[in-house]
Amino acid sequence: MIWSNKKKENRLPYDDVLLSKTIDWLRFPMVLLVIFVHSQGRNYVSLSPSIGLEMSVLDFYDYFRNFLSVQMGRVAVPVFFFISGFLFFYKTREWNVSAYLRKMKKRILTLIVPYIVWNFSDVLIVTVKKLFAFIIKGKPFSNILDYWSSLDLYRILWDNVTWPRYEAVNWLGVETYMSGPANIPLWFLRDLIVVCVLAPIVYLVVKRAGRWGLLVLGLAYASKVWLQWPGFSIEAMFFFSWGAYFSVHEKNFVEWFRAVSIPCYILAPLLAMVFTLCHGKTLLPVQYLNGLFIATSLVAAINLSSSLLRSGKTKVVPLLAQSSFFIYALHEVDILPEIKRFCSKIFPQDQLWALTLDYVFVPVITAAICVLIYWFIKKFVPALLVPLTGGR
Repeated sequence: MIWSNKKKENRLPYDDVLLSKTIDWLRFPMVLLVIFVHSQGRNYVSLSPSIGLEMSVLDFYDYFRNFLSVQMGRVAVPVFFFISGFLFFYKTREWNVSAYLRKMKKRILTLIVPYIVWNFSDVLIVTVKKLFAFIIKGKPFSNILDYWSSLDLYRILWDNVTWPRYEAVNWLGVETYMSGPANIPLWFLRDLIVVCVLAPIVYLVVKRAGRWGLLVLGLAYASKVWLQWPGFSIEAMFFFSWGAYFSVHEKNFVEWFRAVSIPCYILAPLLAMVFTLCHGKTLLPVQYLNGLFIATSLVAAINLSSSLLRSGKTKVVPLLAQSSFFIYALHEVDILPEIKRFCSKIFPQDQLWALTLDYVFVPVITAAICVLIYWFIKKFVPALLVPLTGGR
């Protein structure tokens, strides 16, 4: 049965404090990685520079941004899916129809409302920019009317843009792609909503099939042999289910991951370097390792954060943790593009120091501006955060 009325006592008997701090601490670094992914620095050359004695210092710059933005940055969204799956079933003493409906009712506020608001905010920003162009630059008003007549509710909220996956084809040789709504980064939230709706199936898989069920989903993720329907990504299903597995089976993933910390600390950066060197080249044997790379990177990220917290070398900064979703939703709504445009005018395009500063400063400044906006709203108009962040 999918539903079970069996009550569970003494659920999750472990160090909730370190677990909670690890989850909170991870939020900001992961969202900063997302901004690095979307920024990627200046396109000096293609992402497959030369290798060997003829390499220039600018080639090293290209490898560096490829390593961080194109490779390591790909672990951020899987981490978010993993945490979401864990928290969905966290301390659920009963799993039945009423528990499911209660959780979904809560997610109307925390997921669906912000999803709708942020996607339409993207439409609003485009409209305002066209209106300013009409007033200040004398552009024809018909540009606004044409834009509005071209809008499609389904595309705005579900499938507005498509792009190839990192793996252009799956293990069967079939082309694969991703898609996103009007606010493109919110493909994560769209897919999270879908997998939350499918939570009874997730529960059945992780409860009844256990590790074997995760293995099947893991193979589907690694091979990308999966449905090509917008919103039903294997990334969401696998990592959400992996996180859910630890909650449903009352396991502390922080402690479990410590047992494999050393192999993951070695494999994650090693595979990242391999993918960096091979990016832009069709090397199928290397592509087969992509699933292993993301999984080991996720474990390494969780291990590193929990170790730093345990040792007292870092601590959770509440403002950064609380603003992480706001940053994620806002940064592409003209903040990051405008910062990139501004920096492109003040930094030379052929100097290593300038390219490096541009690459680092753009995401950091973008995140800082988003945090400041969040702080201002929280301090002076806190009620506004309810529709924007779901009351997080």
